Amino acid sequence: AGPDVVAAKSPKPVTSPTLTASDSRMPIEPTDVVAFANDSAGLLTSAVDQVDRAATWLRAHPNYRLVVDGHTDATGTESHNASLAFARAAAVRSRLQSQGIPPDRIVLVAYGEESAIHPDNINDRRVVMYATRLPAEQVARASYERGAVRTAWSANGSTFDMPAGQ
Repeated sequence: AGPDVVAAKSPKPVTSPTLTASDSRMPIEPTDVVAFANDSAGLLTSAVDQVDRAATWLRAHPNYRLVVDGHTDATGTESHNASLAFARAAAVRSRLQSQGIPPDRIVLVAYGEESAIHPDNINDRRVVMYATRLPAEQVARASYERGAVRTAWSANGSTFDMPAGQ
């Protein structure tokens, strides 16, 4: 009979197969979606547990880095949503670092409302985490091609923070 609910706009794939550590035939951990409250970058209690599991996975897999994609719904201004998406990703990074994950192993990407399914869809209020072996700069370039508005990463003690178009 088909699904009970059909989205007005199909969501974009969560992660490009060219960026992930797997060949997209089998899931790789951690690949996780961290939910956030409306207009908030504060980690929910359930999100803390998710991020801690990702930190545990990263400690067991030292050749991987974690990409943290921040998203928002489409309510609010474009500028506000870009900042909120980045703040959500930064909250996840902060928790990872508190669990001993070095900043060089974390790439932040903010998509803002660019990938929102619907203006008020609660599923757009999220951070997507996935593991990759790709260099941070390569992840950043690919993320911009997919509509990212900002990326940030660290390498050898230097921090790189790039808004789109730079």
